[in-house]
Amino acid sequence: MTANRPTDAIDHPDARDHPDRRADRGGRAVGGPGRPGLARASAGLLTGVLSTGALLIGLFPAPRALHAGALAQAETCAIAGKVLLQGRGTHAGIHVAADAGEPQPSAGSGYFELDGLAPGEHRLQAAFEGFLTARAEAVPCRAGHTTRMLDFELRGGDITRDDAVDLFDLVRLGRAYGTCAEAEGFDRQADLNQSGCVDLFDLVLVGSAYDLRGPQVWPLPSGRFNTEILPIMRRYCTSCHGTVAGLRLDSYAATMAGGRDGPVVVPGDPGASALYLRLRGEGGQPMPPGGVQLESDEIAVIRDWIAAGAPEN
Repeated sequence: MTANRPTDAIDHPDARDHPDRRADRGGRAVGGPGRPGLARASAGLLTGVLSTGALLIGLFPAPRALHAGALAQAETCAIAGKVLLQGRGTHAGIHVAADAGEPQPSAGSGYFELDGLAPGEHRLQAAFEGFLTARAEAVPCRAGHTTRMLDFELRGGDITRDDAVDLFDLVRLGRAYGTCAEAEGFDRQADLNQSGCVDLFDLVLVGSAYDLRGPQVWPLPSGRFNTEILPIMRRYCTSCHGTVAGLRLDSYAATMAGGRDGPVVVPGDPGASALYLRLRGEGGQPMPPGGVQLESDEIAVIRDWIAAGAPEN
C-alpha cells in the first residue's frame, strides 16, 4: 500500500482501476464493486460508535458544565420559614412569594422555602383566602445561604376578601351564623376555619382581628444568633435538639444554657465549646449523626460567632 493512497479509494466508482486495488482469493477486489456489504457494515459501525458517543456526552455533562451549574447555585440564595393560619389545624396552601415572583404553596406544617433568588434584599408576601395578608420588607438574602424568617401567624376574619376585617365581615358572618353546609343561608366564605358550619369559632376569628387591615407586618429576624446561627441549627440540629434530646438548640437562651453535661458554648473559646467540636467531628460522637456534615462555611460561621463572644445580637 503506497503512502499517497487517496482516502476515498474504498467504494469509489473507479476503484477497480486503481493501482492499489487488492484482490481476495477469488480474484475479486476488496472494497470494490464486488464487496459493497463490507463498506456498508463498516460505515454503520462507525455511525453507531459516533451516536453512542454523542449519547454518553449528553448523559454525562463535561466537568466544566457541572462546575458552571454548581457555581450558579452558589451565586443564589433562599428564604425559608413558617407561616400559620389562625385557628386552623393545618397550614397547607398559603401562597408565599418573593417580590413579583411565582407564589409557592406552604406545606401542612406551614413551612415554605423560596430558592434560586438573587442575592440582595427582597419583599416577602404571604396570602390565604379569608386571612389578612402579611408582608416583610427588605429581607436580606446572602449568596449561598438561606435566610430563616420568624414564624408568623396570619389573622383570620376577612370574609369579604378585601384584606380588612370590618363591619362588612361581621354583617356577613351574622347572616350565615348557625348554618352548615348545604343548608339554606350557608356562606362558605364565612366558614373561616372550614369546619362545615358558621359558628362560634368563626365569630372569634372576626372579633379578634376586627378593625385590622393587611398587609400585616411580618417582622424580620433580628440579632446575630437569629440571623446567622439559628438557621444552621434548624437545618441540622433542632429536629432532635428541640424535641427529644436533653440539649435544646432552638433559641439563644436554650443554646447558652447547655444540656445535662453542662454548657456547650464557651464564649470566646471555640476550642473549648462542645458545640463547635462536635460539628467538626471532634471531642465525642460527631454531630449531626448519620454521616451528615455541615458545609465548611457553616462551621466557620459558628466558630466566628463563638470567638466573638457568642453574642445574641
